[in-house]
Formats: sequence, structure tokens, C-alpha cells
Amino acid sequence: MTDSNYKDLVQTYTQFKDQGFEIIAYPSNQFGGQEPGSAKDIKEFQAGYDVKFPVMSKIDVNGGKANDVW
Repeated sequence: MTDSNYKDLVQTYTQFKDQGFEIIAYPSNQFGGQEPGSAKDIKEFQAGYDVKFPVMSKIDVNGGKANDVW
């Protein structure tokens, strides 16, 4: 994800989590190459943003291998 995506998601989650709002992130590299790294790389990158919401494994969101959740 890009810098602004994580900042916005963390801010939104922090603001609304006490009201029952939840974010479940599914990293994908199929939106302009925003998540090119491994699961370890992604986790390390997120650590700089104090991500507290659940982050699932990286998935494909289009094509023949698109994950059912998408």
C-alpha cells in the first residue's frame, strides 16, 4: 500500500474502532504494484504505521487466481 493508504486506514480505524468498526486488510500487488514485497516485507512496512487492524495474507484480486473474498 502507499504511504497515504496506511495513514488513512490507521486514522479511520483509530477513530471508529470503539464504535465496532473493523478493517480487515488484504494486501495485493495488483493495484499499481503497491505491495510488491513478501509477507515479511509487508509486515515490516506496516510496523512504521502502527497498524492494529488485522492484515491477511497477500492475495490476487483479479485474474484466474483471484481470491474468493474479493
